[in-house]
Amino acid sequence: MTPWFIVSAVAAAGLPEWKVDQQDLHWAGGTIVHERASVGGIPLEGPRQVRRLDIVGREVRTSRVFPAVPLAALEPTVSAEVAAEEVELGWGVEPQDRGTLVLFPDVHRTRLAWRFQVRAAGSVWSVRVDAHDGRVFHAAAESWSASANVYDPDPVSAELSRAELQGLTDDLTLSGQFAFATTCVDWDIDPRPFGSRTCLEWSAESKATPLGDHLYVPNEGELDDPFAEGQVYYHVDKISRWAATEFGLRLAQPIQLFTNFPLTNAFFGDFNDDGVRDLSFGISDDGYNLGYDSDVVYHEFGHALVRRLAGSMWMQADSLGLDWTPGALNEGVADTFAMIHNPDPVLAESMARSSRWERGIRDFEPERSCPSDLQSQVHRSGQIWGSTTWRMIDDARIGQDLMAQLLISAVAGWSNSTNWPDAGQSLIDAATDLHEQALISQDAHTAVVEHVEDSGMLDCERIIDLSVTPAMKSTLINYGLSGEYERVAGGVQFRHYLPPEADQLRLKVSDFSGSGAGTGLAIYIRLNEPVEHDTMRVEGLGLHHAVPVRYDAVLEVDEAQAELWLDATTISGLEPGTHVYGSIASINRSRLPMDVAYVSVTLAAAAILTTGEQSIEAPVTGCMVVPSTKTKPNLFWVLSGLFVVVMNRRRSRLFS
Repeated sequence: MTPWFIVSAVAAAGLPEWKVDQQDLHWAGGTIVHERASVGGIPLEGPRQVRRLDIVGREVRTSRVFPAVPLAALEPTVSAEVAAEEVELGWGVEPQDRGTLVLFPDVHRTRLAWRFQVRAAGSVWSVRVDAHDGRVFHAAAESWSASANVYDPDPVSAELSRAELQGLTDDLTLSGQFAFATTCVDWDIDPRPFGSRTCLEWSAESKATPLGDHLYVPNEGELDDPFAEGQVYYHVDKISRWAATEFGLRLAQPIQLFTNFPLTNAFFGDFNDDGVRDLSFGISDDGYNLGYDSDVVYHEFGHALVRRLAGSMWMQADSLGLDWTPGALNEGVADTFAMIHNPDPVLAESMARSSRWERGIRDFEPERSCPSDLQSQVHRSGQIWGSTTWRMIDDARIGQDLMAQLLISAVAGWSNSTNWPDAGQSLIDAATDLHEQALISQDAHTAVVEHVEDSGMLDCERIIDLSVTPAMKSTLINYGLSGEYERVAGGVQFRHYLPPEADQLRLKVSDFSGSGAGTGLAIYIRLNEPVEHDTMRVEGLGLHHAVPVRYDAVLEVDEAQAELWLDATTISGLEPGTHVYGSIASINRSRLPMDVAYVSVTLAAAAILTTGEQSIEAPVTGCMVVPSTKTKPNLFWVLSGLFVVVMNRRRSRLFS
């Protein structure tokens, strides 16, 4: 909307027309109208025009009138490139951006200017260059720096030190270009899975000294700990500035940081329920603040970068069951951001002080591969990606800097439908793009390909071969629902080949934690093909769900340990030369709706040859080993708490 008096004046003088954006504020005395203007797409800087209207809409007064700008003044005669050179000549550093054309209201006239951002002298400056004569005529600080006590990287690896806080835009609190730090002072937290986690009230507890510094000492484990705000602000600003400087990658707005609340977790979510995502760092139940470790901070901010690059990545469902691959990749990439900034294989070493972890929250030193190390849980399966990228960082042919370039290029092409082969190939594609432009060496390209191939990602199909892998570890979720949602499928299937010299398959269930959590275990068996699932959404929740619909048998287990024996007498068609496939699922036995539980289980398999009273077990190597003579079991399941339902080949939904 353009006020009539401006339109009339412009038309009468033959000047270009202003475009005005306005915001109306209503109060008891009428309306206050804030207006910002642009002409020819060029914004007018300076204070807003403020018009005050009474309760019937009559104008009372105006605090500023937009200036008259001749058409000729809107055409720059100095290019942005030349203007940038002038800035660099004066400031000694290159501008951070390419320059924006603006109208700057000087004392006696409105000047067409190029506006640049410059980071120098501990601050971020807005610098303006006259677009007609090329002179640098104005500069103002948009932020300033201060100091804070921090641990860099963490309280185990480093002593407390004083560090510069960059990008501050507030002279009292830790509020800056990329983030603002706060303490949650009142909360509603249910620590159970899917439990409520809401910060009801927050405040900025870290206050600057008269010199602008935030020099608090740590008070770890206590809720009153302003030091934690400075610690997380420093590290979030550090990785934010890196992402913005190296890749032009910025969040849409400064992100809020929450600290000092009782929860053994840190997360990227919406803790204060305002519809905007934030970063939150809790205090463990044994008194360790997760915000004290920069690995945790970089990891959580890594999730924000993944969302900016690839959107939401968590889970989906397909014919194999629930697919946690997107969430696992999200976690693995977040871990990689932490390792790029702190190049070692242990994530959050300082949390080893807690009884919950040994070396740290995660250890990427052991080599992990796909599909053998898939576990249907995002953090555990994500270690495949983290283990691979750690080896790339640790490889002198690749290193941190190249890993960062590869990571950004790869993730920028992902989505919630990205699978393991896609993810692995995206790293190779990024390396190939750089190699074809002679930006990396052949050795570096070869190294990337070798590491990705060794990871198994390129042909990972979410089916673990138990004739090769000794055991499959899985995590299952129980929503506490009934009907067709009573059973929640895992995301990884298994298979085992029954060789010609064997006639039975033994499945061994161990360490099943569901027996004390109102949860049973279902094992669906299908011969020669993977168990097939139909996909749907959980009504009322919208969560992905998968229901087995094509299988030959289903076995149910409620004990922590069990052995299951399968042969042709129990499953028609199970004979030497058969491939046995299996899919596991949780069964809700007694939990109430959305009283969610995570349970774990380990599953192993072996092919057995039974000859009279003698059993010959085929080892995973394929060689024949004759163990001690055994007594053939009278029943092929010798278990308490085991129920076996043998089905003919199903062609319809289980609960139809």
